[in-house]
Amino acid sequence: LETRTIDYMFNYKSVAVQHGFKYLTLPDSINLGNPALADWYSTAELEVRGSTPGSTIIQKGTPIVYGLTIPERAPNKPLAEKFVRFLTDSLKGCKIIEQSGQKPIRPVFSAKSANSGLRF
Repeated sequence: LETRTIDYMFNYKSVAVQHGFKYLTLPDSINLGNPALADWYSTAELEVRGSTPGSTIIQKGTPIVYGLTIPERAPNKPLAEKFVRFLTDSLKGCKIIEQSGQKPIRPVFSAKSANSGLRF
């Protein structure tokens, strides 16, 4: 698109936003962006080439969601926790995410928050 050798392409909205491209927003029923529609998305199937010649596998639709984690052996856990809080709690962090074409996930979920002392 940037070199004008193609007119359109399929990609994530965030890629279009970050490159200043025009984009078309698809409805939740087909954009794979609403975790509440996981059952609906799973009704879509695509047969793709498998790992061996002549084989195929079926891929089912699933929601596309992003995650963020702090590794157990992070060299600077306090700073990592501060960064995660910035991205998830602060208006500034959420604004950066939105300006990059993403929707902040609300509510924030932490599987380990009860054991780690980290609260969101």
